[in-house]
Amino acid sequence: MSKIPYLYKLARLKLGFTQKNIAKKAGISKSLVGHIESGVTNNPSWVYTRYLVENGINYFYLVGLSDKIEGQLVDMVTKSEYELLQTENEDLQNQLTELQNKYNLLQEALQIKVDEDGKLKKRN
Repeated sequence: MSKIPYLYKLARLKLGFTQKNIAKKAGISKSLVGHIESGVTNNPSWVYTRYLVENGINYFYLVGLSDKIEGQLVDMVTKSEYELLQTENEDLQNQLTELQNKYNLLQEALQIKVDEDGKLKKRN
């Protein structure tokens, strides 16, 4: 049997929570916490894992790759930070599209000349 369920239990205890407390704080059911810690479920909830990591538990400890229980070795982005970054990315994409359109119009304008009669003609 995997030692990962036991590591989740130790992480919860390190933070000083009961199963009921941590379930409420992480936004999952107490029974799911119990299933994770007893090994009934082989795939711990990402929400639970993320909650533990955001509260100082080393992710690599939870998956059995480190003996160090404390500390984050990877940067976690909160949902609000992710949404903000996503919005900023969309804004930048829109700005880029707008600049590309202006560039294309400018390129077209540079290909046009005015003849002696004042008519616009495409340059050769």
